[in-house]
Amino acid sequence: MLLKQLLLLNTLQSYNSFREAASALQKPESSLRSAIHSLEKELGCTLVTTDKKGIHWTETGQQILLHTEQLQSKTRQLYRLQDLLYQAFSHKISIASSTQYGSLILTEIITEIMQEYPSAHFSLSTRNNQALLQLLISQQIDLALLQIHEIEQPLLINTLQGLPLQIHALSQDHMCFLTGPSHPLYQERTAPLKEIMQCSRLVSKDPSNHLTHTFFQKYGYTNTILQMSNIISQRKLIAETNYISWQSFSAAQNSLALYQDALHILEIKDFSWNCTHYSVCSKTPTFGESILLEKLNQKLFS
Repeated sequence: MLLKQLLLLNTLQSYNSFREAASALQKPESSLRSAIHSLEKELGCTLVTTDKKGIHWTETGQQILLHTEQLQSKTRQLYRLQDLLYQAFSHKISIASSTQYGSLILTEIITEIMQEYPSAHFSLSTRNNQALLQLLISQQIDLALLQIHEIEQPLLINTLQGLPLQIHALSQDHMCFLTGPSHPLYQERTAPLKEIMQCSRLVSKDPSNHLTHTFFQKYGYTNTILQMSNIISQRKLIAETNYISWQSFSAAQNSLALYQDALHILEIKDFSWNCTHYSVCSKTPTFGESILLEKLNQKLFS
């Protein structure tokens, strides 16, 4: 109520007349005078006096008027921000991740955003890198979180750079293996890649990556890669057999937090297999997408 009364002062100053100000506000003059009088009573001071020549502002009234002008400017800014936020989340934002770990991070961020902006709507899916590229090109998704391995980075980055997309490297990571108690190297912290390949069977949610498969074959892997898209089933398989999976160190740590002693991280001893987490969106992200990107950047850098 006080805010509305204060903003009435700006209208009164603009017209310098109770009658004309009341007409502009489409309310009776008596109602406007009563509102100003109530404000003066609440503040404990006289703001304005009148005579035949018109309205005269007291020194206190002039000071308060200055603040109400600033208040009105801030109010306009808030309304503009409200319009931006409405536009930001007036349509569903479609997001996809190339890893289950990325989906977990995005789920946390989406939950945070929806607490701040209840009108926000999102869809979230997990696809491989090639599928994500096609979805981005065809504009079927608004934003993607990609994990790009060192061995496939040149090809994918060159492809992305030729598209009207905004690409940000969010964080550096490295690949490792996740093993269970039945695996011969379960007690080892590190092992040469060739030794790992010779005593393991690989499971992946996406075994179709030709570059990765060829890379493993160079180090003696001769079996097929088992496809298992359900991450819970995959972790159960690893915990009970000699199957292992390759994933980023961040994702592996997340698995350990969930499965404690049932799983173990096995690092590659003879070289570093690096990867990078990228966010990819259109050249001109919406206000809502910008909010999501900012939170994603904060989350991965923290």
